[in-house]
Amino acid sequence: MVISPPRTGTLSRDLAELCHGDPARSAGFSRHYRELADTRKLFFLDAAEIVEPSSVDGAHLDESGHAVLGKAIAGEVLKIFQSQSMQSETEFLKK
Repeated sequence: MVISPPRTGTLSRDLAELCHGDPARSAGFSRHYRELADTRKLFFLDAAEIVEPSSVDGAHLDESGHAVLGKAIAGEVLKIFQSQSMQSETEFLKK
């Protein structure tokens, strides 16, 4: 599964000094990661639709954000396994 990162928020002063470029460009992450996943026929999840970065530094998730994203990833993985299981069962029944 390919997971595109959340968009970057307002960066802390320290982080802004370390980062080069425009944080607004992070809005394009999803499109690029989705293209990669589609090209390689992989499952895709857009974290930007689920969580936002912490206000502490504008880039990283806080504890709550990690919990929310973790639950979303687990839910998607469960769907994938259920889908694969159903496909395997269908193939078995066709034989």
